[in-house]
Amino acid sequence: MTRPTTLKKTRLPFLLGSPTHSLLNYSKMRRDTPFSVDNVIYVLSGRYTRPSSVVRSINTLVGAGLLKPVDGRWVITERGVAAVYEVAGRAKTNSQTHPDHFN
Repeated sequence: MTRPTTLKKTRLPFLLGSPTHSLLNYSKMRRDTPFSVDNVIYVLSGRYTRPSSVVRSINTLVGAGLLKPVDGRWVITERGVAAVYEVAGRAKTNSQTHPDHFN
């Protein structure tokens, strides 16, 4: 996957820093490799302890078109990659506006 060149600023279906945001970043890290609920619980154990919470986040991201199902697992879409970059851009803007934001 390549970085999208045009991003339409839209309302994201999750809060910055939320478990769902972490899940989207994890799926971006995996690129084209599908992941399961068990993978998420193992890697993001500080964020998720129950499979039902992971499934809720996955359903939120699938509903927004940021993830897609592949044989009982999930993988990030191009729109999902664009959302990761959009979130990073928003965080950069916030840190420039408020230097203590990430301290």
